[in-house]
Amino acid sequence: MMRPWISQEMLFSLILNSALDGLIGFGLNGNVTMINKQGCKLLELDCGSVIGKNFIDNFIPKEIKGEIKKVFSSVINKKQVQFLILTMR
Repeated sequence: MMRPWISQEMLFSLILNSALDGLIGFGLNGNVTMINKQGCKLLELDCGSVIGKNFIDNFIPKEIKGEIKKVFSSVINKKQVQFLILTMR
């Protein structure tokens, strides 16, 4: 029996978009590298308008932006991750 061919990127996209929670991936610079459909729905934005933007600068409320930047910097400075994924509910 032949198996249908599916790329790793397509498989990742299918899994990511089947999640019930919003998932956002960040690069080391804080820019959004991936976001699933639920994440876009929570932000009430088109996914294409989120990719490449700095998440903290553009989507975190001003009142908590400084605190979030400290946490993000702390995680990045430890260099234990390639990217950080934030789940939202």
